[in-house]
Amino acid sequence: MHRLIAIDLPASDRFVEILERAWNDGDAVLPLDQRLSPALRHERAKNFGASRIHTESVVIELDGGSTMNDDEALVIATSGSTGVPKGVVHTHSSLAASASATASALDLSSRDHWLVCIPVSHIGGFSVITRARQSGALLTLHDAFSASRVEEAGRGGCTHVSLVPTALRRIDPKVFRRILLGGQTAPTDLPLNVTVTYGSTETGGGIAYDGRALPGVEVRVIDGEIQVKSPTLFSRYIGSDDNRTIDGWFRTGDAGFISAGRLEVTGRLTDMIISGGENIWPQQIERVLRNIPDVEDAAVVAVDDAEWGQVVEAYLETSRNVTREEVRDAVLAHLPSYCVPKMVFCLKSFPRNSGGKVEKANLSRTT
Repeated sequence: MHRLIAIDLPASDRFVEILERAWNDGDAVLPLDQRLSPALRHERAKNFGASRIHTESVVIELDGGSTMNDDEALVIATSGSTGVPKGVVHTHSSLAASASATASALDLSSRDHWLVCIPVSHIGGFSVITRARQSGALLTLHDAFSASRVEEAGRGGCTHVSLVPTALRRIDPKVFRRILLGGQTAPTDLPLNVTVTYGSTETGGGIAYDGRALPGVEVRVIDGEIQVKSPTLFSRYIGSDDNRTIDGWFRTGDAGFISAGRLEVTGRLTDMIISGGENIWPQQIERVLRNIPDVEDAAVVAVDDAEWGQVVEAYLETSRNVTREEVRDAVLAHLPSYCVPKMVFCLKSFPRNSGGKVEKANLSRTT
C-alpha cells in the first residue's frame, strides 16, 4: 500500500532524509507550510489523507490515511479559484520530466551546486531538491530566506538558486552563476545571469524560461488564457475535479499571448493578489475579517508596491476603530502570515452598486 507521508519541517538535510526514505518505501510526501500554525498544518495533513506526520522530534500516526496510486510521489497544497486549498499530485515521472527539461535548458550537470532558500512547501523550492537529486549536483538547504546567508552561500560555492523578485532585490546577484526568478512579475532591469521562469504548481514549476517553452513543453493561448500540455503536468487533484481540456491541455487561469514564439504573461484571469511571490486570495481574508466583533463587512484589495509587487490592504465596514493588531491576530488564526494586510482602514459604510456589491474601486482611505 502506498501512503502519503506529511513532512512538518523546513528545508533541511533532515527534510531530504525523510523524503528519500518515503520514496524508497514507495510512499508519496506532503511538505507542510511552516508559516501555518501547527494546528493548521496538521489539519491540512489529515484533510489530504496523510497516514503519518514527521516533525523534528516525533512521528504522529494518523487514522484513515488515503492510498496513493503507483508512481505518485508528491502532494503540494495550492489554492483553487475559490481560495480553498487543494492538493496537487505529482508523479515521479512528472518530477523527472521537469528536472530533465530544466537541465536541458540550462545545461546543468553534477558540477553545479544548488541552494534552496525558498519554502519547500512550494513547487519552486521543492523542485530544486529534485533537480539537484537527478543531476547529482550538490545541494545546500536554508530553513528560511536571509539575504546575508544567501550571499554567503553564493560566495562559498553555490552556483544556482531560485528566488522571487523581492528576494533578488536584497542580494548581490553576481555571487551566483544562474538565478531562476519566478513567483510574480519580474522587474525590467535584470542582470544577465537571471532567467525569468513561468509555471505553476500544476505544471511542476517553470515550463517557460524567458518566454520560451522548455523542451517537451507545448504552450498555446485560447481566448486569452494560457494553456499547457507537458510531461511535467500533475496527475490529479486530491478531492477536486481536474480542469484540463478533453484533449489534455491544462488551463492555467493566466492571461497572455504569444508573439514571435515567445510567451508573454499579462496577468491573472482571476482577482488573485501576488505579494512577494505568494498567491493571496482576497475572499479568504475577507471571510476571516468579517468574524471580528463589530465588523459588518470587509473588502481586501491589492495595492502596487515597489518591493513586494503587490501588498494587501483591508477595508472594514465598522462603527469602531479596529486595530491592525486585532486584524493580524484574526488572520494568523486561520491563514499564513503573508495574508496579514499591510494597512487597515475603517469606514462607517462601503460604497455599493445597485445590487449591493461593494465597489472596491471607490473605497476611500478616509474614515
